[in-house]
Amino acid sequence: MDPSLGEEYVKKIAYVKADDSLLISSTRHRTQAENVEDCLRKLHTLILDASSAEITNDPTAEQQQRVKDLQKAHSNRLKREKQGRSAGYTLRSYCVSGPRWWINNL
Repeated sequence: MDPSLGEEYVKKIAYVKADDSLLISSTRHRTQAENVEDCLRKLHTLILDASSAEITNDPTAEQQQRVKDLQKAHSNRLKREKQGRSAGYTLRSYCVSGPRWWINNL
C-alpha cells in the first residue's frame, strides 16, 4: 500500500500489513450478495476519495484577470443603474417641490 495515501484511508478500511492488502467487510444486509455489493461500493468510494483528494484546479493568471474584469464590469453596471435611479428621484423631487414654470407657460 502506498504510504502517501495517508492515515485517514487506513482508518476507514482495515489494512492487513502481512498481506499488504485491504480488508473490506460488511454485515449491513442479511444476504451475502448484498454485503458483497456493499463492500464493492465502499471500495469504489475509497478509490474515488483517494484519487480526487490531491487534485486542485487552481485558476490560471488569465482566468483570474477575467474574473477581476467581470467583477469590475458588474460593479460599474450596478453603479450606473443606481445613478440612473438617483437622477430620476432628483428630477421628480425638483418637479414636485420646485418652480412650476410649465404651468405659467400654458
